[in-house]
Amino acid sequence: MDAFIIRVTDPEDLEELLQIERLSFPTCWMEDFLKREFDPSIIRAWCARSVNESRQMVGYLSAIRVFDELHLLQLAAHPKYRRMGVGTKLLNHALEKEQRLNHVLLEVRETNKAAIAFYKKMGFYKVGRRRRYYADTGEDALVLAKELE
Repeated sequence: MDAFIIRVTDPEDLEELLQIERLSFPTCWMEDFLKREFDPSIIRAWCARSVNESRQMVGYLSAIRVFDELHLLQLAAHPKYRRMGVGTKLLNHALEKEQRLNHVLLEVRETNKAAIAFYKKMGFYKVGRRRRYYADTGEDALVLAKELE
């Protein structure tokens, strides 16, 4: 894989971010949310971009911080760049940049075995379940958490 850089996402990145989201998730729920709420004081978002001449966005992470908790909203890599460390680097970058966190939370579809395995590898564990969380399928979400030092 080409090398990539991670930086704070800005409004000009929104279309590329949404393209990755559409390729990654059954429902693109973030589109209206981000167009309405793209405010760095509310949404924390970072993107990974290739350093080659294309400067293509290869992945992104979005989250909301509430006091000492970071709630991950989305973490996705472009399909061409999956299993190449993009998600790991984005998550580690976010945790490094967000100081004084006690824990991180997220929801994941219970059928998304690849994502669950990734998060377990990153130190997350199951703390709950949200019944019928996903409106598109009625599927449950597993709530995963990671305690930070």
